[in-house]
Amino acid sequence: MRLRNVLTSIAVIALLTGGFAVAQEDPDDPGMDPEMPGMQQEAPDVDLEDGELERFAEALVDVQMIQQDAQVDVQEIIDDSPLSIERFQEIYQGEMAPEMGEVDVDDDEQVAFDDALEEIEAIEIDAADEMEEAVADQQLDVERFNLLAQAIPQDPELSQELNELAQEIMQDRGMDQQPGGGF
Repeated sequence: MRLRNVLTSIAVIALLTGGFAVAQEDPDDPGMDPEMPGMQQEAPDVDLEDGELERFAEALVDVQMIQQDAQVDVQEIIDDSPLSIERFQEIYQGEMAPEMGEVDVDDDEQVAFDDALEEIEAIEIDAADEMEEAVADQQLDVERFNLLAQAIPQDPELSQELNELAQEIMQDRGMDQQPGGGF
C-alpha cells in the first residue's frame, strides 16, 4: 500500500484544519463507528516487537517533520498566489464538498486556484514518497506504522513512552519542539 493512499492530501488538509493526520481514516474500516465519522469504536490491539516502539518513534518524528515542511511549502504557494488563504480554503472546500453549497469563482480565481493546487499536489506526492521512505528506513511497513499510530494513543503508558522517545530523538537531532504536539 502506498503511503500517499493513506495520507491523502496531507498538506492541504493540514493547512485547512490547522493540524495534520498521521493516517487517513477509512470509513469502510470495521473499527470505525459509522454513526460517528472519525471516531474509533475501539483501539486496535497490538503487540510490540523488541525495539519497535523506538523505530516507530524515529519514523514518526521523520514523518511529522516531512509533513511540517510540506505545510510550509503549501503556505508559501498560497501566499504567492493572488488568493487569500481564506479564499483558497473556501474554493477548496467547495470543490471537495459540493454538497455544502456552490462557491462562486470567477475565471481569474479558478486559474489561480488550479495553478496553486497543481503545485500543492506535487508537494503532496513528494512528501508522501519521503514519508514512505522514512517509515521503510525504520524497518516498518506503512500498514504497521498506521496500526501503531492508531493503537499507541489509546494506551496512556505507551503514549507517554512514545512522547518521551520522540523528545529524546528531537533533542539528539538538535530540534526544540515536539513534532505535531505528540500523542
